[in-house]
Amino acid sequence: MADVISAEDRALIDAHIRRHGVVRVATGVSGLAPDDSGPTWFAAAHRNAAARRQARRVKVLHRIRAGESHASIAKALGASAWAVSEDVKALKAEGKLPANLRKGGKHG
Repeated sequence: MADVISAEDRALIDAHIRRHGVVRVATGVSGLAPDDSGPTWFAAAHRNAAARRQARRVKVLHRIRAGESHASIAKALGASAWAVSEDVKALKAEGKLPANLRKGGKHG
């Protein structure tokens, strides 16, 4: 399927080319100015997701220590049971929860 450019968009492109000319960029070189404004949106989104995950793990830790089940924690936090289970695994790996902890906060 071919891309369709409206007459209005074509006029804007033509006006820009008339005003600024065509810029030829060598192969393998970016025609865009380097972005020194900071991390890309992807890095920022990843950092934001990591911060949310860490905040959820703190809540999961407190609720597990209070004896709540994975399902009740997931429901209370608006997360999936899988996410809570992964959080518990990570907390065990970090040594914040005992390795022999069973669902419901019981040791054994």
